[in-house]
Amino acid sequence: MPSIREARLVKKTTIVVAAALILVGYTSAFSQTRPPYDVVLFEENLMIPMRDGVRLATDVYRPATDGRPISDKLPILLQRT
Repeated sequence: MPSIREARLVKKTTIVVAAALILVGYTSAFSQTRPPYDVVLFEENLMIPMRDGVRLATDVYRPATDGRPISDKLPILLQRT
């Protein structure tokens, strides 16, 4: 029967090895993936009229491949600051 000290050492070693395997799997999964598109500035300072008549300057960024915007229909993300 292993001593308490040996059992604790085995437990700590198991935890360290499991954590290392999780970390290696996590980093390798994300280091090998590349976003499917690049992003390019499509139009700058486009003035968008609001219902109250105020016009807001807007920059439009588009997904792109090889530096050219793609024409696929994709969801949008709108951010105002």
